Amino acid sequence: MTETKQEENKQITNNKNYISYAIIGVLIFLLILSIFTQGFSSFTTSNFASSKALNFINTYMLPSGIKATLENAKEESGLIALNISIEGKEYKIYITKDGKYLFLQPINIDSAIEEINKMNSQSNVEFSPKKTEKPTIKFFVMSFCPYGQQAENSLKVVYDLFKNKINFEPHYVIYNYGRNDPNYCIANGTLCSMHGINELNEDIRQICIYKLYGIEKFWNYVNMINSGCNLQNIETCWKEKANALNISISEIEKCKTEQGEALIKEEYELNQKYNVQGSPTVFINDEQYSGSRSPEAYKTAVCTGFLTMPTECNQKLSSSVSQTSGSCG
Repeated sequence: MTETKQEENKQITNNKNYISYAIIGVLIFLLILSIFTQGFSSFTTSNFASSKALNFINTYMLPSGIKATLENAKEESGLIALNISIEGKEYKIYITKDGKYLFLQPINIDSAIEEINKMNSQSNVEFSPKKTEKPTIKFFVMSFCPYGQQAENSLKVVYDLFKNKINFEPHYVIYNYGRNDPNYCIANGTLCSMHGINELNEDIRQICIYKLYGIEKFWNYVNMINSGCNLQNIETCWKEKANALNISISEIEKCKTEQGEALIKEEYELNQKYNVQGSPTVFINDEQYSGSRSPEAYKTAVCTGFLTMPTECNQKLSSSVSQTSGSCG
């Protein structure tokens, strides 16, 4: 092969190598760019969702003077997980990447299934309150806590079964925030409700209805409130429900005005006595119950509190329940 031909072949080889290196270089650049832009996109998405969630919480969920701060945010299971701090206490919440849906307490399906199976496998025989001729169920709720309303809905089924063979005592979860915030409290901030003054007002009205009209009217009223009113419209909605049950609006308003603070103070003192931490908290013959919240589970538990079980204990109720755990508080 001539020297000229060898030089041409060498040049062709060099050109091919150059082209190969150039292609590899471009591919590496595109890969780095892809990673960077994806990371940047993820960062900006997280930052947008986090800011929107924090603004919503501080503007619409917390009382004046209380602010949430963001500790960190990261993607988790397709959502943005936020660790926020409120008055030194940390909370974990979730928001969708587009900033549209906020989850204060998401349901972990795997954990929920495990919890349901655990509840179903538990024998209520293990729950052993002292036995009496007529058991007493004390249940502490917040009138607009979804978990409390769920417990009430199941306990209403138990009441319909036993009627006056059981004493039912409705009670309410009351806090002392120690700050005079009329959006949540009365009595100079010493008697407060977690979801605001509308909830506190409804707690008082329900106590008044129970004391003035008895447990039957109470249950019918609460059932209508839970299914037909919400925290935003309750100040007018309750009157419609009361009218439907022939409950005097003026009588309940008078009770609330004249006795409301004293009634709620009694509730707060009971919270302290029984160490109530959240809604719902249920006691049967003063023994705290922590099993499933289905009608059947409540029935079985209360039947362990009878000295002599009535025939109603043999009747099967629904074992269905939407939430096996969780509370407001």
